[in-house]
Amino acid sequence: MITLITLTQGNPIALKRTIDNVIESFKGLVNQVVIGDLCVFEYDKEELSKILCECPNNSNIIDTKFNKLFEIGFGATLNRLSEFATNDLC
Repeated sequence: MITLITLTQGNPIALKRTIDNVIESFKGLVNQVVIGDLCVFEYDKEELSKILCECPNNSNIIDTKFNKLFEIGFGATLNRLSEFATNDLC
């Protein structure tokens, strides 16, 4: 099985479309979604929670500080999110 790892930065509509497309494309293979939350506005965080309800059961949102992305870099941020994956393939 595959874990989808992605970051979001305040566009939950585009994120939902991305997650839906990946899950549809890899139907039966994606059983977890890990979202790195870079949102600033509370409304976007609420929308993320709604999106998570439609994801596989063991999916989660990880609070990711926007500044940290620039401190440690994009790759290191994704590696940090991969620590929450339950699958070997991300």
